[in-house]
Amino acid sequence: MKHVFVMAGLLAVCAMLGGCDLGRPAPDFVFAPSEGTAPLEVTFTNQSSGGGPFARTWSWDFGDGTPDASDANPVHTYTEPGEYTVALTMFSWLGTGIAEKGTIVVRAAEQPDPVVDFTAEPRAGEAPLSVQFTNTSEGNGAGFVTWFWEFGDGKATSTEASPLHVYTAPGVYTVRLTGWTGTQTYTEQKTDYITVTGETPVEPPVLLRSFSPARYLPGTVQEVTLRVDYAGEVEITELQVDESPPEGWVFTGVVPGEVNVTGEFNPDTGRIKFTFDGMPSFPVEFAYLCGVPAGADGEQSFSGQVLFRTGGPLLESGETVTAISPEPTVEGEGEGEGEGEGEGEGEGEGEPDEVAVPNLAGLTLAEAQTALVAAGLVSGQTVDEYHPTAPLGKVVRQSPLSGVMVSPGAAVNMALSLGAEPAAGEDLGGGARRFNFVFSRGPQGWEAGFADLPVEATAEFYELDSGHRPLPESLGWGNAWFISGNNHSDDLFMYFKRHVSGLQPNTRYSVSFLTGFASPYMVGSIGVGGSPADSVYMKAGAAPFEPDRVVDGENWYRMNLDKGNQATGGEDAAVLGTIGKPDDGTNEPVLLSLEKGNAVTVTSDGSGDIWLLFGTDSGFEGTTSLHYTRFQAVFVPLGDEGEGEGEPGLAKVPNLVGLEHLHSVPALLGLTGLTLGGTTFENSNDIPAGRVIRQSPTADTEVPLGTAVDIVVSLGPADVAVPDLSGLSLAAVELLLNGLGLSVGDVTTEHSDTVPAGRVIRQMPAPGVLVPPPTGVDLVLSDGPAPVQVPNVTGLEYAAALDALVGAGLNGGTVSEEYSDSVPEGVVISQNPVAGTLLPPGDAVNLTVSLGPPPPPEYAERTLLTLARNAGTEGVYTPGTLLEVTLTVARVGLKPVSQLRVTEQFPAGWSYDGWVGGDTPTMQPENGAQGQMVFSWSTPPVFPAILRYRVRAPESAAGPQLIYGSALFEAGAGLAYSNEEETLLRAAGSGDMVLKLDRAAAAPGVYLPGQPLEITLLVEQQGTGVVTAFGLVEELPPGWVYNGIVQASTAPDVAGIPLGGGGLEMAWVTVPAFPLEVAYSVTPPLIATGSARLFGRGLYRQSAQERQTNAEETFLPKGVQ
Repeated sequence: MKHVFVMAGLLAVCAMLGGCDLGRPAPDFVFAPSEGTAPLEVTFTNQSSGGGPFARTWSWDFGDGTPDASDANPVHTYTEPGEYTVALTMFSWLGTGIAEKGTIVVRAAEQPDPVVDFTAEPRAGEAPLSVQFTNTSEGNGAGFVTWFWEFGDGKATSTEASPLHVYTAPGVYTVRLTGWTGTQTYTEQKTDYITVTGETPVEPPVLLRSFSPARYLPGTVQEVTLRVDYAGEVEITELQVDESPPEGWVFTGVVPGEVNVTGEFNPDTGRIKFTFDGMPSFPVEFAYLCGVPAGADGEQSFSGQVLFRTGGPLLESGETVTAISPEPTVEGEGEGEGEGEGEGEGEGEGEPDEVAVPNLAGLTLAEAQTALVAAGLVSGQTVDEYHPTAPLGKVVRQSPLSGVMVSPGAAVNMALSLGAEPAAGEDLGGGARRFNFVFSRGPQGWEAGFADLPVEATAEFYELDSGHRPLPESLGWGNAWFISGNNHSDDLFMYFKRHVSGLQPNTRYSVSFLTGFASPYMVGSIGVGGSPADSVYMKAGAAPFEPDRVVDGENWYRMNLDKGNQATGGEDAAVLGTIGKPDDGTNEPVLLSLEKGNAVTVTSDGSGDIWLLFGTDSGFEGTTSLHYTRFQAVFVPLGDEGEGEGEPGLAKVPNLVGLEHLHSVPALLGLTGLTLGGTTFENSNDIPAGRVIRQSPTADTEVPLGTAVDIVVSLGPADVAVPDLSGLSLAAVELLLNGLGLSVGDVTTEHSDTVPAGRVIRQMPAPGVLVPPPTGVDLVLSDGPAPVQVPNVTGLEYAAALDALVGAGLNGGTVSEEYSDSVPEGVVISQNPVAGTLLPPGDAVNLTVSLGPPPPPEYAERTLLTLARNAGTEGVYTPGTLLEVTLTVARVGLKPVSQLRVTEQFPAGWSYDGWVGGDTPTMQPENGAQGQMVFSWSTPPVFPAILRYRVRAPESAAGPQLIYGSALFEAGAGLAYSNEEETLLRAAGSGDMVLKLDRAAAAPGVYLPGQPLEITLLVEQQGTGVVTAFGLVEELPPGWVYNGIVQASTAPDVAGIPLGGGGLEMAWVTVPAFPLEVAYSVTPPLIATGSARLFGRGLYRQSAQERQTNAEETFLPKGVQ
């Protein structure tokens, strides 16, 4: 808001003062150049004149929407094409002047079209192929806003500038990049740009099925849960599930869940087709309901398959069949056969928190483990055994049985099929034959025996024992051949023998052996009688006659074949190794295996029969107890006698990666006529502990029968260093720990003044500690600062209440006002929350502040604000230092103020230095800002508002300076301005003197049409100096009548409105003493409406120079009669 001082009647006062040289503001300027190509730099030269003897300020509007400049002679750069008109506003004591000039013509520079281009590396290779695309586009001044990549494989797109894309399927692909400048698109397409070779096998998804409850009840509704797992690399773009419930079962709908799936029943086929809204993420799990017929009985079967698409035709997975049994009508033994813990019973439905064991029969180990996890259970021990019909690797037995109710997290043991047991060994080709015996199901036709002991020895003294027994509990579920004895004579042979057939008659063979056993004896251990591990030797052999013990000349039992003695082998038996386990510091048994290729040679008898033998030859004088889990012998004809067929045959190496190495690997190698070679161990993040990482020779390599295959076995993930989690959120911690294979442990909270709420204060283990995955890391999270107690601020003035709240660590909240006959204006009546309440630091406390006693009702037609300003001590500033400025914003009228903005104009070079006191503005200038300062409040303060800020005078400041400003507000009648307040400043030590003018209207600050109103003027002297002439000029609202001087500390010599003039003039021939107070009376016209404006200033002479006071402006609302 800008005011131009009206000079009506000024000549009379100037004449009284002895003449005035007051030039009005006359802004003017020139510029060059006036036209050119963007960016165009234009220099402006200020040629303004007038404006009086005091400081002037400038505001340049360059017409292009950029912020106004306050320099006297600015240089401005136009960046956009167009025609621009420039306006210069000159602010001075004698008013405001505006000069507009134009036009500046800015033309656009010619720009070449943007160019879209890119490169890729590599451009060819086998699938999956990772290709890094590099964006080499040039905007040529246009500037691209967004990007869109199409990689040609019909899969993902990208909006990154330079993305990485993985091609999973072979093919030749065209790549397209589109750039968008905000107004136009540009595209580059490179045809047949990427070549991907190789074949990517499509691994079908796996369908799993479970029931709730685990057994059906006729006439009820059965819930069936389907789960689709997929571990393949080729992206699946479409998925369906085709499901067949038992005949007569009625599909009743899908159970609502996270997956958006629709089921449609076809009565002609009896199948349900499940389709998905979009492509869901794997694993996909959903449930549906089926009504069970009232007459349903016996085992019922569900079947189904997955239909999927990878870019070509719709493909099918294998059919999954799952049986469900009826709920038994009476208590009793569970169905089926089984061995081991938990088999044979299936009573009741268990406790409410128990779960049913799923049916695992026919599943692979991986499928069974997935089904167990889905049921909330875990995989227990696994054993291998022959089965007449089950394929290799499929589950043939489980414990507990399907349907048994167990506690969540319980372990389920499984037996995996080795396929059908060969009656007379397995033909490996080329005349070779393998005999493999797994003792988990029975003795397998073997007999136990003892030799190398006196004939008179008793079983009790030698502690001789053998039999088909359960494995030690620490090794889990399964059976083994057990044998034990105490060597009292420094020589004891404990053995097993068996007759086999099916070899070629009278043929000489090279025989390789493998034994699997459990040993509790550590390598390097020493006992009283020697080493229980290193002095006991495992041997295996073969003979065309039955091995047996015979009595020698010293009345000892000796073997009738040449087995050697202890550490040495013989013609019929070879040493495979000692029985020691690795040093693990315990006496717990560990499953081991020993093997030797081409251990012995033997010739079959005329029927193709042979006897096999294995056992231990002890040099340890103590007890040896072992559990044997398996034995294998591979016969390869040598072709040097009998009917041999020459060189051994070939075998194809099976894929061992991912198999359990103690049981499954030797079993599978035995099936193919190969042996287990060296076993080494290393860490792996991908392969579970105990399973094969890689092998040599690799899978599908053809090698001679009996070849040893070396394997590398996983130790599980390596220990990882715990990261520093300080300051992270729980979500970020989970993401970071999961990426390292770790997990979140116990989480507790405590208060912290330094760590934000929800962030980690400390952790255990500490950062850098090495731990094995998936170790849990315990966390202490911050609850934020401890709560603070709300102080009692009732009875305090509003500013003091705010200080008390801030001092307690809280903030002022919403302020409401109400009238009070008992609480003075500006004092807090009540608060919410009340004193003593505990709040988080920084929370707000809402206050109700008194407006004082209720005013006369409706005393003003419109609510106005008045602005007053004090700067420092009597307006004195020191160059280069800070000056505190206090603003007082008062309200006239009753209506609440909903918006408030205060604008302050600083002298040139003066800078803002921060808020000091009062209600802090919602928005305020940054420290160091110069020129025009804007302060705004989203919630206006309580009135009268005392607001304080600091301003810094520049080192170069000199002479009188001027700060002026006004308030913009809304009080129910649209936006309005307060008075514009001017404040004169003088430099410290300069000897300057200024006169300060203030005006006040009689309370309550309104006018009534036709009724006299008293106006009081106050003139104060700031600084020392002699005033030699003085006068006042007042501009009255149109139609207002001057009634005369009412009171004055020194009456003026001249007072009145000159003939033809519109202003009230007062002059003193003899300069009055200051402070000077003058009150005069005016009468508004009877037809006066709206708000009235009074405006004026003082004129004086000091040190032979003409000077002026600040201009003083007052707005008065019309009163209510």
